[in-house]
Amino acid sequence: MNSSADTPVTGKKFAFVVNPNSGRADKIDLEPVVRAVRAAGHEATLHITNAAGDALTIAEKADADVVVAVGGDGTVNEVLNGLLQGRATAFTVIPTGSANVLAADLGIRLTHETVLRLLTAGEERLFWPGVANGQAFAVMASVGFDADVVAAVDQNKTMKSKYGKIAYLLQAFRMFFVKQDSRTLTISVDGELFSGGGVIISRSRFYGGAFACAPNADLSDSPLTVTIMKSTGRLALLRYGIALFCGRLHRLKDVEVVLGTSIRVEAQLPRYAQLDGDASQKLPLVVEVAGKPVQLIGLPARADR
Repeated sequence: MNSSADTPVTGKKFAFVVNPNSGRADKIDLEPVVRAVRAAGHEATLHITNAAGDALTIAEKADADVVVAVGGDGTVNEVLNGLLQGRATAFTVIPTGSANVLAADLGIRLTHETVLRLLTAGEERLFWPGVANGQAFAVMASVGFDADVVAAVDQNKTMKSKYGKIAYLLQAFRMFFVKQDSRTLTISVDGELFSGGGVIISRSRFYGGAFACAPNADLSDSPLTVTIMKSTGRLALLRYGIALFCGRLHRLKDVEVVLGTSIRVEAQLPRYAQLDGDASQKLPLVVEVAGKPVQLIGLPARADR
């Protein structure tokens, strides 16, 4: 791990990638932030996204040292994937989305004072992303009920455009009351085989906001935390959901938590995985740690988180 408290990032090129449609994008005026970054001796450019995939393309092509993702989990995911393919070597986040799990894990809060201070004199640390079927993720990948909901909403464009984020909640209620799939997943973690009704492969401690799924996960450590929910059915799903809400999922007797760097998830019938709450991937899912870390900058001191 590489961390240095209150070390100024001098003479850097910053590229701000902004999703104007994220949940709280109107809560912060970035123009003063950009001016302050320039006044501190850096270069700064502002890029506004218009459609899905824009943040990835901007981050990949940015002539910058640091890419700043301004948005939610989806924006962070795109910026991370672009970063790994582009010139920039560092990134940070300004949380304006309805959810930004990485920012929650890092202790980054949305205030002008915090943003200005951290961008120019925050801590730094290395971050090892996960990669699933060739796509990087910042927070987690999962297979199970949550991924089934994401896949169903993604395939129903009318529902998604009409209800937005509420569409996921509506679809979850709908799917909960249909017959639950009793077929288990086959999960390999560094060659060791497991089976279960669902699995969450975590890079971050949190899931879906501030719910502690993998409390011992560390963004700076290479291994991923694999949480395997062994039971299937509606009652098990309800029990897992309540435990997750209470931060006790990892304590249940039919939940196994293991560490690994090479994970494979398979199913008997076609299933989907979700990455960082949005992107769907078809199984089999092959997950590994990225071949190189990226540098996270602009972080609050650990004592402040």
